[in-house]
Amino acid sequence: GNFGFESTTDDVLDGISLAGKTVVVTGASAGLGIETSRALAMPVPRQAGAVLRLSVLHNVANNLLPM
Repeated sequence: GNFGFESTTDDVLDGISLAGKTVVVTGASAGLGIETSRALAMPVPRQAGAVLRLSVLHNVANNLLPM
């Protein structure tokens, strides 16, 4: 699709099946990495996040997981 500055991660993923895939998100503890992880949390149950500080990734993961 045609994406621009106003596009969201949900817009980009709309209509794309990631069933059965494992996704690696670099920079998963800040900014776009967090937003990408959030957008992928439902369609991709298996994610790996690359971060510099593991404690930060734990905080991000706890906020993304359903209660």
